Amino acid sequence: MAFKKTGYGGRYDLFQISNDKFDSAMEQIQRIDDVKGLNITAPYKEMILPYLIRLDAQSKAIGAVNTVKISCDGKMTGFNTDTDGIAFSLSKLGALKGSSCVILGAGGAARACAYTVLKRRFDSLVIMNRTRDRAEKLRSDFKKLFPRAKIRIAPLSNEQFAKEIRNCYLLINAVTSPFPIAVDFSRAPRNLKFFDLGYKKPSSILRIARKSKIKSIDGLLMLAEQGAKSFEIWTGMKAPRKSMLLAGKRQLAN
Repeated sequence: MAFKKTGYGGRYDLFQISNDKFDSAMEQIQRIDDVKGLNITAPYKEMILPYLIRLDAQSKAIGAVNTVKISCDGKMTGFNTDTDGIAFSLSKLGALKGSSCVILGAGGAARACAYTVLKRRFDSLVIMNRTRDRAEKLRSDFKKLFPRAKIRIAPLSNEQFAKEIRNCYLLINAVTSPFPIAVDFSRAPRNLKFFDLGYKKPSSILRIARKSKIKSIDGLLMLAEQGAKSFEIWTGMKAPRKSMLLAGKRQLAN
């Protein structure tokens, strides 16, 4: 749609690749002359790194890439436009500044979320994840980038969620469906804001948050904004943001 709206001669295709085919797919893409770029989604945002000759400052700091630009000789440069989509969504949610943030998950999207909130000087950050090692790696990496930040990890469990939510200002869900625990917002503060990165259909936690009258937003705005930034990286043209957002809403409604 963005190509058609701007008159740029290109197209955007969707490919599903299994983990065992990822390496061969990347090698094949590098040999195709008319591929100028691609988006990478979970679980490949970190797996793509060895194929890149250069990372922009954000993706280097985060350690995850969602946008790749391919030069005429097949060499690939990595970018992270997720942070742009996250910041845009948080601005619409009214949560660009705050005290405590809890992020559910520790994958590539969670890393982009952590970078975004720490860059905006949230007072404290809690990473809740089922796998401790992955959460600890995230904490360690970002403690080096933001040495003054209060960052800790916690298990993603029913009991721990109930504990952490009591003093939480911003809750971000970066866990893909199905959501692994039962949640209860009855003890959440009144000013709690919730950002769920999912966009295809409301997750169970998003449905519960809305039912509990928590101010919430899903991932559609993030999807549209990161896509707009990707388009601008590939083409050098200004993205038709409103048209891209409307197209996304129509697609998801079908």
